[in-house]
Amino acid sequence: MNYLSKNLIIYSCLLILAFMCIPVAASAVSAGEYYNQGLDLASQGHYSEAIASFDRAIELNPDHFLAWTAKGVAQNELGQYNEAVLSFDKSIQIQPDYYLTWDNRGVALANLGRYSEAVASYDKSILLEPGHTQAKVNRNAALERMGGQPQQEQSPLVYALPGVLALYTLVILGKRRG
Repeated sequence: MNYLSKNLIIYSCLLILAFMCIPVAASAVSAGEYYNQGLDLASQGHYSEAIASFDRAIELNPDHFLAWTAKGVAQNELGQYNEAVLSFDKSIQIQPDYYLTWDNRGVALANLGRYSEAVASYDKSILLEPGHTQAKVNRNAALERMGGQPQQEQSPLVYALPGVLALYTLVILGKRRG
C-alpha cells in the first residue's frame, strides 16, 4: 500500500467518523433547553411531563437551582408535597437566596400541615424580598391555620384562586429562562 492510499484511507475514516458525530451533536439538548421545555409544559398544566423535562435539565446540570425550584412547583401542583419539599431543599442548598424557592417551599409545607415550618419559609422569603406580597399572604394563611394572629396584609382573592402562586412562579421563572 503506498503513501497516498494510506492517507486516503485515514482521511476517509476521519470523514466517516465526523459524519457519524453530526447527528449526535445536532440532537444534543442543553440543560437550559430542557428547563425551558419544562416551563412551557408546566404553564400548560402538563406537570408530569414538565417534571420529566426538569429532571433531564438536572441530569445535565445538577446545580440548576431554577430547574429544582420549577420541579418543586410542578410536584406541588400534582400533590406530591414531600417530593416538592425535597426539590426546594435541593434548590436552596445550591442557591439559598432565591425568595421564590422559599415561598414555594412554604406552600408545600403548609399543604403537608407543617404550618410552623411553612411560616419560617415564608419569613425567609419576605426577608429576601420584602416586597413579595404573596409570601405575606401565604404566611398569614398558615398563621390562621395554626390559630395565630395574621398580620394586616391579606388578599382574600389569592386564597380563592388555586395555583396562583404556581402560575406566578412559572411566569417569574420563565423570565429567567435557561
